[in-house]
Amino acid sequence: MSIDDNTIFQNSFFDNETCECSNILLEAHYTVFFSDVSETFNVQSKIDNITVDVIYGDYLPESCATNVNFTRKTSMKYKQSIYARKNSGGPGYVKGSKILTGNDI
Repeated sequence: MSIDDNTIFQNSFFDNETCECSNILLEAHYTVFFSDVSETFNVQSKIDNITVDVIYGDYLPESCATNVNFTRKTSMKYKQSIYARKNSGGPGYVKGSKILTGNDI
């Protein structure tokens, strides 16, 4: 597995003087897109793509004597198609059609 551009991930940083933590990885949400294949090589499905949504944060304590614990939130979803992503969710929305708007007179 390779990442096309590894600069998209931010490096965490700790300042010894202020004890500030920057770019702490707080959440990582993975989505695995797969497709069914025949029984070739005794495999029933293959991974087509994996995406990850990450959330970073910063923390500046009142003093360096303050102990802090962080918990990272992680999730993983499996979807059979990249088109399985959610639409706007608005009632009456038809996929592929224009969204109509108007003004009350």
